[in-house]
Amino acid sequence: MTQAMTNDGTANIVDFAARGNRMSQSAPLLDSIRAQALATLPRILAAVFDNADDTLFDLLNNVPAEDHQEYMDAMRELRLRRKGSEAKFRGHFEQVFQSLASGKALNADEVNQSISSGFGELSLVTEDELEEQLGENKIAQAIMRDFGPALNQLDQRIAIVASNTKLDENSNPIGSAHIAKAFGTALAECDIAVSVKMILFKLFEREALDELEDLYGGINKQLISAGILPEIKLVPTRSPDAPKRKAKARKESDDDANAAGSSGSGGGGGLSPDEHALFSSLHKLLQSYRSESQQPSVSDTGDGQRRAMSSEEVLTVLGLFQNDTPPGLSGAINDPSQSLAQRLKQELLSGAGKLGIDPEQSAMSAVDEDAVDLVGMLFEVLLDERDLDGDMRGTIGRLVVPFIKVAMLDRRMFLQRSHPARRLLNSLAEACEGNKGETPQERSLQEKVNNVVDRLTKEFNENIAIFETLEQEFKAFIEQHRKRVELAEKRAAEAQRGRERLEHARNIANAEIAVRVANHNVPPTMKSVMDRYWAHHLTVTALRQGHDSAEYREAVSTGESVLKSLTAALSGESALLPTLAPMRQALEKMLASSGCVGDAAKDVIRAVAEELRRMIRGESTDRVDEVVAATEPPQVAAPAPQTPDPNDVKLGLSADPEDLDFDAADVETLRTMPVGTWVEIKDENGESQPAKLSWVSPISSRLLFVNRRGMRCCVASPEELAAMMREGRFAVRDSSSAFEYAMNQVLGKLRADGLSGEHFAT
Repeated sequence: MTQAMTNDGTANIVDFAARGNRMSQSAPLLDSIRAQALATLPRILAAVFDNADDTLFDLLNNVPAEDHQEYMDAMRELRLRRKGSEAKFRGHFEQVFQSLASGKALNADEVNQSISSGFGELSLVTEDELEEQLGENKIAQAIMRDFGPALNQLDQRIAIVASNTKLDENSNPIGSAHIAKAFGTALAECDIAVSVKMILFKLFEREALDELEDLYGGINKQLISAGILPEIKLVPTRSPDAPKRKAKARKESDDDANAAGSSGSGGGGGLSPDEHALFSSLHKLLQSYRSESQQPSVSDTGDGQRRAMSSEEVLTVLGLFQNDTPPGLSGAINDPSQSLAQRLKQELLSGAGKLGIDPEQSAMSAVDEDAVDLVGMLFEVLLDERDLDGDMRGTIGRLVVPFIKVAMLDRRMFLQRSHPARRLLNSLAEACEGNKGETPQERSLQEKVNNVVDRLTKEFNENIAIFETLEQEFKAFIEQHRKRVELAEKRAAEAQRGRERLEHARNIANAEIAVRVANHNVPPTMKSVMDRYWAHHLTVTALRQGHDSAEYREAVSTGESVLKSLTAALSGESALLPTLAPMRQALEKMLASSGCVGDAAKDVIRAVAEELRRMIRGESTDRVDEVVAATEPPQVAAPAPQTPDPNDVKLGLSADPEDLDFDAADVETLRTMPVGTWVEIKDENGESQPAKLSWVSPISSRLLFVNRRGMRCCVASPEELAAMMREGRFAVRDSSSAFEYAMNQVLGKLRADGLSGEHFAT
């Protein structure tokens, strides 16, 4: 037994036996803390990078003209180095947690020492380095100022979880020093002026103070629930004198809700004036859309006859739907003829009755109705215009309710490409589209998607950090799937390249032979030998050595010497035997190229010689000798180009290019279409599927397309594709990911006159 002091100075008795029981939970608890930290902290850095361009660009007007290039270079450098900086930032915390799990708590300055110079000598600090250290210190001081008491409790609790004697503000892995140091390490990846770095330090400080409240509060509560120092009274996460940024943002949101379309639940927290203006315009567009489409509004009309439900009440109703989708909503998800947005609003008002709220006397706020309409319309596009199998359509449909909650809690989802909810939806849509579960890999992917959606619907409790966690987990899984697809795609391109090269080599070989035998009276047996063995010899040599090689010229010369000997033998100017010797040598070389050697080669040459003798004697030579007819050169490596691929889309076009009806401008567009472009192809039965341009033949200019599995699904010429385009059976798909494409379509439906959709897809 020993004593521990609480914050108020009183002694508490700590039972080591009880503590020993708790230690069996240490590893899972530390893993959980690590997971929460790695879900929240990288999001702070991502927000800095997301806002850096706009912030620096806005500041250009306030700096001397000679510094403009410095800012522009910094914007470019941040874009180029972002991935490396994020890796360094994340790596800092991974190293700290790994060390803590092994029993050693690292101070912030000890992280990554293994990659430093290691001389251990005192060195001069440059003025720029000193400024950067001051920037890190300011971040650490701001975090301690706002969250000092909560962090002091975390120091004690995490120390027990990690079996460590003591943690403080310098060694707590999620403390102020490590967070500040990790950001400094991340910026060290970027070659930018220190003046710009100081701006980014301030930007990071602002983002961090807005994000850490939930992280620190949540971990402290979790550890208390697990029995870690429950006797220490939980303090408010944020100091009473800390700036109330989120509260201020909520008040601003409520004050201008009708004017700027902000969410009463705090979804507009942290929005800039420009963002408020965008949502104000969007609010007006939605109102106009509802009016023009004659959709009954369910929002408060302001006449006092219906009570406006609070956003908290709406979120509670949505929570009821999250695990148990109402039948009416399920029906709308599976029925494209129904308005998903309208059904959602009806179900929400109906579900309010379960909370004791009279649906007939209640209404939604205008901004909450906007969130429901936007998400509902977005999913309508996503479900209707993506190739989703029945089961996958239902799975994606289950995301509607969680995404309405996100739209109400954090409307930045509509503004930021990097938003975790947005990234997760894009990855899930990619995994589901065209996935019919026909292969073990596809079924495994379907199962993983279902697991992710199950976890989201069960665990999402208005903490958006879960989207980051699930997106990171799913990203690691789908990367393996993508690698398999890339390998299949590479094999498809290599196979098609082999077909093209073989077809090209055969065509040239046949043309070479046709030109040379045209002026000779070649008897049937000899012609069969030339068509088979010389063509094979030329084809193989061209594939291995190339048409411009000395070996290929020699292969041509081999056949020419046979024809020359044939002419001499039939001219009557010399006896047969003297001309047969060089012919025999040439034939032996030609036959050997096809593996016809020994007695088999002698039989072929004997048959040719006998045919020549019959010709000289004036006897009939109207058929191929049986010996030659019974022999066949081996197939060249690739299959014949005429062999149809079972996965190919049935084009249903005329085999004669002259019969194709197409626009010449479309042909030119298709010729310049970049590899990687996604298209939509319909076969002759009207079945549609997405496909990606994987390879363009440098020989025939034909285009190879693969499906979502990386398997060949179409090979066609630009003219054939242009003909299909005219028939409405081929179209280039929008290159945007699922969320961006759907959002752009929604803005189109809202008749976005004067409001660029790009504002909501960046």
